[in-house]
Amino acid sequence: MDNYEVQSGRLVQTVKKLCPSCVVTFDSSRAPNWVSFQIKNGSTTLTKGSPEFPASDVAEWSDERLSQMIEVVTGGLVRKSA
Repeated sequence: MDNYEVQSGRLVQTVKKLCPSCVVTFDSSRAPNWVSFQIKNGSTTLTKGSPEFPASDVAEWSDERLSQMIEVVTGGLVRKSA
C-alpha cells in the first residue's frame, strides 16, 4: 500500500529498530503523496536537510532498502548494526 500513513509509519518503525532513541518528524506542508521527514536524536538533527520521497517509491522498497536509505540520508549516523 503506497499511502502516506502506511509509508510514514513504516519509516518510523524502521528508524526505531535502527536507533531506538531517535524521533522522526514529518513535514505536514508537503502533499500527502510525499514522505518528507527529519530524524532527530535529542536536539540533534541527523538528516541532511529534509529528505523527501514519493510514498509510492517508499512502498516499493524492501525493508533492507529502506534501512539503506536511512543510513544515506543521515550520513551513516543511523545504520544497521553489523
